[in-house]
This record gives sequence, C-alpha cells and structure tokens, in this order.
Amino acid sequence: MARSPQNGPVAFVAEIARYLCSEVEDVERMIRLDKLPHFTLPKAKRTVKRIPLRDFHAWLKKRPGSERPELANYETFLADFNRSGRPQPTRSA
Repeated sequence: MARSPQNGPVAFVAEIARYLCSEVEDVERMIRLDKLPHFTLPKAKRTVKRIPLRDFHAWLKKRPGSERPELANYETFLADFNRSGRPQPTRSA
C-alpha cells in the first residue's frame, strides 16, 4: 500500500470515487467545493491528485451520515476501504 510521508496510505481520485460509489467528477467537485483534502503531484504530462486516507476518513466523519459503523475509527475505515473490492491505494511518486 502506498504511503505519504506525513499521512500514511493515499489513493487516487478514481479509487475514492469507487469507494463512494460516485463518479470521478463528483470527487473532483468535492475537492473544489467541499474541501476534500488532497495533494497534487506534478507528472511529465499532467498533474495527479492523491487523497491521504487518514484525511479522507476525518473528512467523512465530519459529514452527515458519519454514524456508519465502518467510520467508527480509522483502522475500521481502512479495513473497509481495502476489502470493499477497491484496488489497493497506489504508490505516490
């Protein structure tokens, strides 16, 4: 599992979209309008956004509906994220 030096495992926008059962465009909107935590990595031809999973978990807990059992703590969330049929978060460059 890829790790960011400060925040632990990270995921691509598409992986977050799959976890939330939404579209990539919806996650991009969440980044722009709802302050979904992310960082941007420059690549040769474009930039790539990554979402630290610890920050994503904290962001989800602040949202309506955060009473879900899989959000009870970070470890439970991370296990749910990993076993929910999503690919493992990728390596940060």
